Amino acid sequence: MARLGDDEFVLLLADLNERSPVARILEKLVGAFAVPIPFGGTVVTLGVSMGVHLCRLNEGDEREWLMHADLAMYNVKHSGGNGYAFSSPRKALERIEGASVRAAGVGSRRPATLAHSPV
Repeated sequence: MARLGDDEFVLLLADLNERSPVARILEKLVGAFAVPIPFGGTVVTLGVSMGVHLCRLNEGDEREWLMHADLAMYNVKHSGGNGYAFSSPRKALERIEGASVRAAGVGSRRPATLAHSPV
């Protein structure tokens, strides 16, 4: 596990090529964060949003892996948070296309163009 900054961490798990063992680990993490914590006369509960990208070490690079996991995490956050999601090439493309459309100024009076590269 490594801290990237503020409240962002990366957990690298080796030799896990299927979703089910990873999902069991993530469910335990979600449950561990959900345990109420007494703090200063009150009880605090935490939530966690996790994005997962499964790949072989020879597929892509660290930036690509983090991008896919990050997009999956934001899908969790936009769905209410406190859970996990696996990366999806289709969802990644939809988010990239949406960002391109917003950056091009859709809704403004100037014409927009959409450019993307397949994931």
